[in-house]
Amino acid sequence: MQVTEPAAKEWARATRHESFQRDDLFDPLTNLHAGCWYLARAIRYWKKKVPDPIPYALAEYNAGRSNARRWADPDDPDARRFVERITYPTTKKYITLILQRYRGGV
Repeated sequence: MQVTEPAAKEWARATRHESFQRDDLFDPLTNLHAGCWYLARAIRYWKKKVPDPIPYALAEYNAGRSNARRWADPDDPDARRFVERITYPTTKKYITLILQRYRGGV
């Protein structure tokens, strides 16, 4: 998983891994735990705000919460239109590919 050091530090604080060091991200299990925690946190956050939180959470995971919030429109929570509003082509492509696989359309 592509976990940044700041995101991993959030995970470490939240899960009380006081001895966390940046190099710990090279441990596959630690990296997986931190990445899954970060994605689950994003899903919980967006679940309170929109009917289909997965695209929003994926955008947050890939481009950060501030960008996902910028692309979100509180007056239009439709997930498809949210994805259309994403201004980072790589994030838009990432979300589209993940959703295709997630929803069974490999």
